[in-house]
Parts: sequence; C-alpha cells; structure tokens
Amino acid sequence: MRRRGQVKLRVGLSPREKQVIRLVALGRQNKQIASSLGLTVHTINQYLWEIEANLGMRGRRSLLVGYALREGLVVLAELYAEVRACHVANVMRLATR
Repeated sequence: MRRRGQVKLRVGLSPREKQVIRLVALGRQNKQIASSLGLTVHTINQYLWEIEANLGMRGRRSLLVGYALREGLVVLAELYAEVRACHVANVMRLATR
C-alpha cells in the first residue's frame, strides 16, 4: 500500500494512460475525456496525476503533448486538424454574435 505522496515506480504507461494522453494532446477537456472513455472526471484526474508522476512531468500538460508526439500516440496532422477545427468554431461563434 502506498502512502500519500509516494510515487509508484514503474516502466512505461498502460494502454489506458496512453489513451488519456492522446486525448489530452488533442485538446480535450477532462470532462470530455471522461465521457468518451466511460469514466468519471475524478478517474481522469487520477490517471493524469499517475502519468505526470510516472513521466516526471508534474503539472506540465504541454510536455504531455510533446510526449504523445514523440511516442506516436498522436500525429502532427491530427493536432493541426484539431486546432483548425477549434479556430473555425471560434470564428463562427464570433460571427453569430
């Protein structure tokens, strides 16, 4: 049993952790990630804490995006498409005000 504040040492990430990182890299919010994976937001927060601790990247979401790119969990074209879709949605929202 781990005590609060102790980090569990292990090598690599689980398939579910890789899914979570991929969705973070694509700009999804924790609530969206939870919904798409059929989990609670609390569980997603726990996954993120474990991932950040395992990778030594506590609280650094931009580093998780870099990790996802480096490990092939997401490709640059997907990120570009996501950013473009968000930009178009924002432009359309502003145009209808």
